[in-house]
Amino acid sequence: MTHTISESPTKTEQAPFTLWPAELHILFQLGHWSTLDQILSEALETLLEKYPDLKLQSALKLYRQTFVSLSRAAEIAGIDRWDFREVLRANGIEDAVEVQATEEMDATIQTFKATRKP
Repeated sequence: MTHTISESPTKTEQAPFTLWPAELHILFQLGHWSTLDQILSEALETLLEKYPDLKLQSALKLYRQTFVSLSRAAEIAGIDRWDFREVLRANGIEDAVEVQATEEMDATIQTFKATRKP
C-alpha cells in the first residue's frame, strides 16, 4: 500500500495534539524519500535494529498469522530458515508446509506449457 499526501496536516481540536503526522509530512516534503512507505520502512528498520528482540517476535507473529512465509519470516528475524524452524518448535508453533492446491498447480503447469516456446 502506498500512502499519498494530498494536503498539509492541520492541528485538530482534539487534545493532546500528536506531532508525528506533521513531522512525517515534513520529512516527505524535504524530498529525500519519494513515498511515505519508504520513510516508514526505513523508520521500522531502524527501530528493529535498536530492539533486535522485536525482530524475532514480529517475525514469529507475522508467520503465525500467515502474513509471511517461513523463508520471509526467517529473513525478517535475521536468521536462516533452519534456525527459524528451531525457534518455531521452541515456541510451540507448528511448522506448516506451504503447498498449492492440486488445481492451482495444474493450472500453473498448463499456463507454463501454453507460454513455453518449442
